[in-house]
Amino acid sequence: AFYRDSEVAVFGVSVEAMEEALFLTKFASTVHWITPTSPWTDDDEHVKDLLAKDNVKHWSKTKFISVEGEPSGVTGMKVKQIEEEEEEVIPVEGVFIYALGGGSKPITDFIQNQVELNEDGGVKVNEDMEASVKGVYAIGDVRNT
Repeated sequence: AFYRDSEVAVFGVSVEAMEEALFLTKFASTVHWITPTSPWTDDDEHVKDLLAKDNVKHWSKTKFISVEGEPSGVTGMKVKQIEEEEEEVIPVEGVFIYALGGGSKPITDFIQNQVELNEDGGVKVNEDMEASVKGVYAIGDVRNT
C-alpha cells in the first residue's frame, strides 16, 4: 500500500473524510484525523468506528493552515488548534483534504474510458481501491462525489 507504516493526515468531517481515514488505518502507522469542529454524535457509527482504531489521533477544533513539503514530497501539515495561540506542524507523509462543498462531478476526463466509471462519473474501485484495470488505484475525489 502507498502509505504503509507512514503517518498521514485526513482533514474533514464529511462521511467521505471518515471513510478515507478508516481505510487508511489498514496501512498507515498513524492517521491524524483533523476536524474544524467536534464531530461527535452518539448515533454516528462512522465516528465511533474511526475513533475505536488504536492508530487514529483525533485533532478536534483544529484549523487546516497548509501542507508542508519539499521537492521530494509532503513533510507535514500545518494546523492551529482553535484554543491555542501557536500553529504547529504535524509530521506526515500524506495529506487528504475533504473540505466542505462536495457534490460536484469528479474530474475523470484524463482517464478517457480506460477504467470503469460509476454512474456519478467517479472511478469504480474494489475494497482495496483498485480500479477495473489491474494495478490502477483511485482514491479521493476521483472515485466518487
